[in-house]
Amino acid sequence: MNKIATLFIKNNHVTPAYCDYIANLIQPAIKFQDSRENNLIASVGKIQIDLDKNGVFQSTKKTIRVEDVFGKVYQVTIEEVIEGM
Repeated sequence: MNKIATLFIKNNHVTPAYCDYIANLIQPAIKFQDSRENNLIASVGKIQIDLDKNGVFQSTKKTIRVEDVFGKVYQVTIEEVIEGM
C-alpha cells in the first residue's frame, strides 16, 4: 500500500480529511475579522496545497501565508493529525 493511501484508511474504512473545507473557512475569516477589529493584516495568501517539486500531490495539508502591516510573514497550516503513526 502506498504512503498516500494510508493517510485515508483507518480501521479498514476510508475516512475523509476536511483540510480543504477548514482552510476555506479560515482564509476569509482572517480577512474579515481583522478588517472589523484592528487592521493589522496586510495580506492573506491563497490556500496552497502540499505538492512536491514535480507538482505531485503529497498530503491533504493546506497552508495559508499571512503578512502583517509590519512585514512579518506567518504561515497557517491545516493538517490532518494521524494518531498512532
